[in-house]
Amino acid sequence: MKAYEFRKPDVILMDFLYPDPSMAEEVFRFLNVKGNNIPVILFSDVANIEEQALTFHANGYLRKPFDLDDLIGFIEKR
Repeated sequence: MKAYEFRKPDVILMDFLYPDPSMAEEVFRFLNVKGNNIPVILFSDVANIEEQALTFHANGYLRKPFDLDDLIGFIEKR
């Protein structure tokens, strides 16, 4: 693969509040418009992360802090 070629990622892991919540909204809007069907897993320590995951139609969420084994297991199920 050449350096400039794009490969579709298998999954996107996104911290919901980094750098700010509007970034999550922008990413989901882009993914929905492009129809990429790339699974997105949100992770955050906000109290309503489950609600946010549902709002943005994320494929799942993990509450921080989480164990790396939990993350790997979650991805393997997708």
